[in-house]
Amino acid sequence: MYKIILLIVLIFGVFGANAQQNYIDSLLHVVETTNNDTVKTNTYINIATSYQQSDTVKFLSYNKKALEIAKKINYKEGEADVYTTYGMFYSIYTDFDLAISYFEKAAVICKKNDFKESLVSALGNAGNVYCYIGNYNKGLRLQIQRIFLHLF
Repeated sequence: MYKIILLIVLIFGVFGANAQQNYIDSLLHVVETTNNDTVKTNTYINIATSYQQSDTVKFLSYNKKALEIAKKINYKEGEADVYTTYGMFYSIYTDFDLAISYFEKAAVICKKNDFKESLVSALGNAGNVYCYIGNYNKGLRLQIQRIFLHLF
């Protein structure tokens, strides 16, 4: 019985890994074929996110490319999204101070440019980290801000 279960898990693991690589390959194709730097920025963010837990070097490389392009073309929402992605990455790898600093960078850009959806994400993620490290007051305050922004 255990051999059958192990076989099923291995088969789905192989198919899952193959599907993930196909997804990344399709995103890389988008980057190679588009002339639109906003699309490239967003696509690099998606590629980086795909590598977030499996290949930290690739994650950092693709997120850096996204940030460079976003800054070059003054794409502030893309820049904020990159910072949020960095924040999520560093929260996964338990560098909470760095995670919070990236979420705060994203929030500053979002507030300045009225990017409500991205601000909701940055505040919610920062609030989660603050709660995780035991600063419940700050975490709860950020979550309440996020909820009010989302509702109104």
